[in-house]
Amino acid sequence: MQHRVNEEGFTIIELLIATMLLGFVVVAFFSFFTSVINSPRLINENNLALNLARDRLEFLRQFENHSYDRDSTVWNTCPDGTTGVNPVSYTVTKDNIEFTVTSQIHSNTDSTLDATIRNDLDLIPVTVTVGWMSNGKKKSISSTTIFSKKY
Repeated sequence: MQHRVNEEGFTIIELLIATMLLGFVVVAFFSFFTSVINSPRLINENNLALNLARDRLEFLRQFENHSYDRDSTVWNTCPDGTTGVNPVSYTVTKDNIEFTVTSQIHSNTDSTLDATIRNDLDLIPVTVTVGWMSNGKKKSISSTTIFSKKY
């Protein structure tokens, strides 16, 4: 029997290592590919939520001189018919996504506000938060502004 001194080819260990490396590269590529495919949908969801928040703030801005009481938790009747306890929430469906829009008027005892804003009752800080479910995960955006009472 003859033995070759210089055998060519790969050992089983070399093949296993090469297969594992190739597997890592393929998994990384498909993870990146999946995130690239989902990006337009996520951007659309964020844009819809931002537009809902902006629309609600603009709606509330029309009535900033009346309808609000910063000294209590009661939200007086708004022109859209919403009444009740501050904050007020409602749901909207856009592009088959259910969004929850929450409007909150901050009271003058809200410690998260700057003291200057807390002490000036002519300033009305309002936060609108929009929440929704995306791929089984809860997402939300918030927008805060300060209205000034008109005289």
